[in-house]
Amino acid sequence: MEDSYPTYRLTDPATSQQPVHDKPKLKATALAAIAQHPGITAGSLGDVTRIAGIWKRLPELERDGLIVRGTPVWYPGTSRYQTTWRIAERQLELEMEGEAT
Repeated sequence: MEDSYPTYRLTDPATSQQPVHDKPKLKATALAAIAQHPGITAGSLGDVTRIAGIWKRLPELERDGLIVRGTPVWYPGTSRYQTTWRIAERQLELEMEGEAT
């Protein structure tokens, strides 16, 4: 999964650089979890994957056209409404084409 978003400065500490190296894996994990749990919230995504901060990949996946926002639902973990996420229609078409071949 390519990533064309800003990364880090060479002067940034290693602790800031490491998450950038993990981004493709985190984005793939988030995408798979959303595919398995359509309508999942950012909070629930963290619960399901057990990865803190995985929600930070959601705007990138949305900009990539892979996921879309859904109706907000109440998330008890924050006692607030959170946006739900689903796989984008075009992504579903690509996945179905891949299964047919």
